[in-house]
Amino acid sequence: MCPVFFGDQRNGANDCAFLLDEAGVGLEPGAPARRVPVRFLVPELVADRLRVGARFVLWGMRDIAEAEVVDVLTSPSDREQRCHTSVVLCSIKMARVGQVAQ
Repeated sequence: MCPVFFGDQRNGANDCAFLLDEAGVGLEPGAPARRVPVRFLVPELVADRLRVGARFVLWGMRDIAEAEVVDVLTSPSDREQRCHTSVVLCSIKMARVGQVAQ
């Protein structure tokens, strides 16, 4: 689990899980950006913010990385599943703060 903040938000972090096994990659500070699926634990808190190009910061006692949404995966069946599992799945590219790849 990792808390994340959108924009200037620094209270009420949004917890998410990075599905690294599904992506077949690992994440390390300073490593090249990676596309990684992410599940938000309370999707209704972030649903209006999850747009392609949206950025958020990963927090670990300080800002440790930055992420950019590159795809939001939704379909009618996903929406039904989301209601039951309280997750949203999106793909992102990640790197260190200020280094999100284009």
